[in-house]
Amino acid sequence: MEVEVIPAILVKSREDLLAHIDKVKTSVTAVHIDIMDNIFVPNKTIGLESLTDLPSGISYEFHWMVKDPHNWISKVPGNHMHLVHVETISDWSEIEKALNGGGKIGLAINPPTPVEKLYPYLNDKEVKKVLLMTVNPGFSGQKYIAEVESKMRVLRAKFSELEIEVDGGINPETSERASAAGANVLAASSSIFMAKNIPEAVKNIYDSGIRGRDKSQTCVWEPMTEDVNPPKLITERPKQTLLELNSSIGATKVTDIQKLYLLSNNIRQSIVKMLHAAKSGHPAGSMGLADIFTALYFNVLNHDPKNPNWEGRDRFVLSNGHVCPGLYATMAEAGYFPKEELMTLRKLGSRLQGHPHRETLPGIENSSGPLGQGLSIAVGMALVAKREKKSWSVYCVCSDGEHNEGQIWEAVLLANKFKLGNLVAIMDRNNIQIDGFTEDVLPLESLEEKYKAFGWHVINIDGHNIQQIISACNEAKTIIDKPTMIIAHTIPGKDISFMEFITEWHGKSPGDKEATTALEDLEQERKFYHNQQKE
Repeated sequence: MEVEVIPAILVKSREDLLAHIDKVKTSVTAVHIDIMDNIFVPNKTIGLESLTDLPSGISYEFHWMVKDPHNWISKVPGNHMHLVHVETISDWSEIEKALNGGGKIGLAINPPTPVEKLYPYLNDKEVKKVLLMTVNPGFSGQKYIAEVESKMRVLRAKFSELEIEVDGGINPETSERASAAGANVLAASSSIFMAKNIPEAVKNIYDSGIRGRDKSQTCVWEPMTEDVNPPKLITERPKQTLLELNSSIGATKVTDIQKLYLLSNNIRQSIVKMLHAAKSGHPAGSMGLADIFTALYFNVLNHDPKNPNWEGRDRFVLSNGHVCPGLYATMAEAGYFPKEELMTLRKLGSRLQGHPHRETLPGIENSSGPLGQGLSIAVGMALVAKREKKSWSVYCVCSDGEHNEGQIWEAVLLANKFKLGNLVAIMDRNNIQIDGFTEDVLPLESLEEKYKAFGWHVINIDGHNIQQIISACNEAKTIIDKPTMIIAHTIPGKDISFMEFITEWHGKSPGDKEATTALEDLEQERKFYHNQQKE
């Protein structure tokens, strides 16, 4: 297919929009305009008032990173391409009506979302263009997520005539990779608009795309002929996989990635049921951390559910204790206590309180509630282990919002001073806190540069890619002279259609109807991973 380069414009004013269009209009035939509403993604860009009377002589592609996209599309007349996130679609007919007889619809999909969610629309709705996000949406200048290339290959094999666009971290190097994997439309922002010579930058990306396409010619993309049906709610759940124990000591590690995703799905379903029964709690962060908890308890940590006080165990500290429903569900899944006990969450006399209590539940290393304290506790543990020459490591999960607290940065300084290579912190970078989006409440970026300046080893990952989580923890084990911070970019409310990125779900429990919808969403995810396991 023909290779095309489209400049991607992410700005906050009409003046900047027109200036960006003017910079590229002689070098390309179309531009890609990002529209964000600060609801679906944690950023806000230009609004509808900036999208009228745009310069002629160039085509426009609108990327709607918004809740209820049909309400936006209907107010932008013209024969444009409208890219709608599959995660935001609740009624396809509303999308079609919004076109008012003009324009075309394409689909966009975020990195953590299974590619199979596109199939019903590609088969039945005759959608001709798909945008694969190669970064988590919201901000420009992020690093390209290479794992999305597997989705490119799958789509190119199944739908040989499909226009496959990629957006995020696209430059001459990554455009060649993406094109070789099956993409033919390359949306680039920073690598074009930050270049000294824009026409040359566009040409470099195009030439790289051609090289990638030529490489892919060595493969013959055969369209797959089997019928692809829309995801449906399964009626019989696959048998749950529990963590097996060694006959000696310590838990056997689960290495099958599909089994790990099924376990994280079990954990998310338990979270929904727990919070629905409790009628209070914190779902968004708990759901967003399920993959990280799964990777830790079923692969990374040395621990023994049958012997929680085993001296040789790795220590796990949960700093943001309000997400303990996710931790409790994971521990029950691993065998620390019966799953039936999960339904006692927040009940009087229960061991499962709204914030963890170390003297109540075996396997809990620290009591938590006040934010900002967990990393200090973890530093203390790691310092003891280093001084006493212990072999165990300390892992601490903390939130991004609690980085508003000064105590966090005192702990960061101390960990660097004592060169605590046995300390691994994992930040839940979901961009929300109780008062709204973190960058609105008290801007935190650049977190990577800050931690590096404080002497830490820093790794950025997709917090829903279990292989990346495990690989990052394995990399951290090789760093012996400094602590490691893993910045895990996550989606609050992950896998729940009405909850993802919505700040109000920070501390709101699902009602009857919402719990039913959430469990249906999770059963669809389970079907996908169960089928992957069969393959």
